[in-house]
Amino acid sequence: MRTTVESGEGRETMRFEVVMLGEAAREIARRIQPGAGVRIVGSLRPVQSYRAGASGPESLEIVAAEIDFSAAAASPAEDRS
Repeated sequence: MRTTVESGEGRETMRFEVVMLGEAAREIARRIQPGAGVRIVGSLRPVQSYRAGASGPESLEIVAAEIDFSAAAASPAEDRS
């Protein structure tokens, strides 16, 4: 599954491509609705640009290990320190 998520508000908004593989991804793709709040656990990786003359990563994508779109996912992030 490949999708795009937005994080933050106003001028602080960031967009990320999210990639997830496997049966869990197929199940989530069947159930998730546009505009749903999500909590994603995974790792960031740079996405290389294929434009002529590009010298570095154009953006980051999230390789998701877990995606939660329950009502709890819409609450602020927990402090995990």
